[in-house]
Parts: sequence; C-alpha cells; structure tokens
Amino acid sequence: MLQEYPLLCQKRDQALIALVLAALLFLSYPPSAVMFKSLFYFPRASGSSSSLHTPSLVRWSRHVAPLSSPTELQTPRPRRFAGATPLPGAGSHDSPLTVFTSSDCLGHHILGHPESPQRLQQLLNTSVTTSRELGFPVHHSMARATKDNLERVHDRKYVERMYHLFQEMQERASPLPLDGDTTLSQGTEVAALRAAGIVVQAVDAVLGRAPLPEGQTAPRRAFAMVRPPGHHAEPDKAMGFCIFNNVMVGCAHAQSPLHGMAHTTAARVAVLDFDVHHGNGDQAMCWDHRDRFYASTHQAPLFPGTGAATETGAYDNVVNVPLVHGAGSQEFRAAWRDVILPRVTAFAPDLVMISAGFDGHWRDPLANLALDEADFYWVTKEIVQVAETVSAGRVVSVLEGGYDIEALGSSVSEHLRALHES
Repeated sequence: MLQEYPLLCQKRDQALIALVLAALLFLSYPPSAVMFKSLFYFPRASGSSSSLHTPSLVRWSRHVAPLSSPTELQTPRPRRFAGATPLPGAGSHDSPLTVFTSSDCLGHHILGHPESPQRLQQLLNTSVTTSRELGFPVHHSMARATKDNLERVHDRKYVERMYHLFQEMQERASPLPLDGDTTLSQGTEVAALRAAGIVVQAVDAVLGRAPLPEGQTAPRRAFAMVRPPGHHAEPDKAMGFCIFNNVMVGCAHAQSPLHGMAHTTAARVAVLDFDVHHGNGDQAMCWDHRDRFYASTHQAPLFPGTGAATETGAYDNVVNVPLVHGAGSQEFRAAWRDVILPRVTAFAPDLVMISAGFDGHWRDPLANLALDEADFYWVTKEIVQVAETVSAGRVVSVLEGGYDIEALGSSVSEHLRALHES
C-alpha cells in the first residue's frame, strides 16, 4: 500500500488539474443561460411581466453529442477547381436537383453549442448515400459572398462591423459572443461568407446564369447545405445563431439583373419558411418589398417572439401561421395546404426559395412540435408542385435549423427526395 501511495497522489493531482482546467474553460465561455432562455422566449402579454422559460440542459444535450474539434469532423476534401467540384458519390448532371455545400462550413465551431459542426457533418455523410441512390450531384463549392451581395439586404455599417470583428477574431484565442445565442469563432468568417456565397451560386445555377459544360442542363432545383443558418439575421444585427441572412442574400441576388443577363432575373420571389422558429430576419427583409412574398409556419409562443398572424407586411405580402405547442401533421399540413400555398400561387413568383429548418421534428430538443420525416417530404413535394405551375419549377432551398443530429439527417434525406422527384 505504501508503495502505491506516490502513484495515488500523482493521479489525485492530475484529477485536480483536470478539474481546474475544466472550471477555467467553463468560466471563459460558459453555456449561456440567456441562449437557452431566448430560444424559449414567450412574448410579453399586455400589462404582464416578461417571462423566460429555461429548458432543461439535459433535454437537448442528450441529443447533441459532445464535440471534440472541427478538424476531427472534416471529411477528405476533393481537389478544388474554380466554381464547384463534385463530391465522391455525386450523381447525374442531368438531375433536376443539385446540392451545393462546403466542408468549410464546419469551421464555425462553438464548444457545446447546439448549432454544431456535427449537424453538417451528418448531412455530408447522408447526402453521399442519398445522391448515389437518387442520382443527383453534390458539389463542393468555393463560392464566397461579396460585400455587394451582403449589402443588398444588410446595412452597410453592419457588414463593415462584421468584417472588423472577423479581423479581430484572427488575433483572438477565445470565442466572441455577439449576444446570448450567437458567437463568433476563428472559423466563422470563412463559414459564414461561404454559406451566403453558396446560396448565391445555387440561385445562379437554377436561373441559368452559371456556365455549364456542353450538353448539361441547368438544374431546376437546388439545396444549399450550409451553416451557420441565416433566417434570424436582420438587416442590422446577428441573432439566433445567424450571422448573415443566407436565403435573403440569395433572394436579392436573384432579383438583381446581371450585366447582359437581364432575362435571367427573378422579378418576384417567394420565401417559404417551415423552420420551427419564426424567420424574423426573412420577414424584415421582405416586409417593404411588394416583389417579395414571405410565409411561415412556426411554433408560438417561442423565440424570437415575432410571427403573429396579424403581421402581414406593407403590401399584404407576409403570411404567418403560428402553431401551438404540440401541434403535429394535421395542423402543419392544413396551414400549408389551405392558407400558404394558395397565396403563393396567387403571388406567382418567378423563383421559390425555402428557409428549410427541420427543428419541428418531434425529436428536436429546442422546440415542441410533433412533425416527422413524412411531413417534411410532404411539404417539400407540395411546394415543388406549386413551383411547377408558377416558376417553371425553380426552387432554391437553404438549410436553417434542426438540432437532433439523427432526425436532421433523415429529414433532410426526405427533403432531398422530394426536391429530386419531378
């Protein structure tokens, strides 16, 4: 026993050092209570005090596995050419669907955050299988949003501030919180600009603006498989895990005529959002534009506290259908079938864009709807059918939320299946 005593002391000291290091890490960037509270924000009723409902940390952490480092999540990258490069397993170039993505979007990494690189890593893995099964190409993109792209929807001062913070992050060892939900890491600049740039590239592909090899036709539909998400980002601020509003950057780009290619402009764009959280940023960027239509189903009350049915836009161009806690397929499908899709048909867009969030799944830890994979297949198929009648089938879908890793993977697979089917 005496011979083992020095070894026991050494192990004790090592354990104490590990505890101290863990405490220092926690203090330097603790899990934000504000983050979890804001995700479950209940709007203040008239004459009452605001209430913040904090979900159990265990409730979501049992679904989101601990992260190690973003480099461990990287898949081997194919050699990059200008534009986009097929990933292994890419399908037919005559497919009506093309998926655009980049492993660079894994670089935005905040330890313990539910919007984790594992979300995209799961999709990179499952998309290869789905691509082989259905025969659509998956392209690894080098596209990067420009300041001009961003400033079509974001205030110039906000864009300049973000570029300044990106520069600051290159000399900073620890993450930089922007608010209780949204934080910058050293990989955020590349990931966020890549995400918005990929949406621009997807829009160009669907509108026939991108050069194609001889004999290859432009896809009618595209899925931008990117992160960080974007539909909460407002003109002048980041929020709700979002830095830039990816789908609205793409919308504004679609509506901007390119030199010598005016015939490829989408004069009218519908942005359809089935994320469980209301897309306040999408709505703000559509509100005053009579040539933009925004519609959303979302759980309410819930973060961000917007999206009441009475919010209808400056030109009656906004439709919100709040869903109560526990709502499932019946309520969700009725909202889209009876309320939203007839309005989309009446608006007659030249392009349909989707803020595609999958956190309405019953397994998702950050909300309380009761949807499943069949619902995401159904709503995507219904949107595609409307697009066939009003926009020549042109649809660009952009990944938003979804925080149960397995449910996200299976739901996106059904989303892709519906986008691929004619």
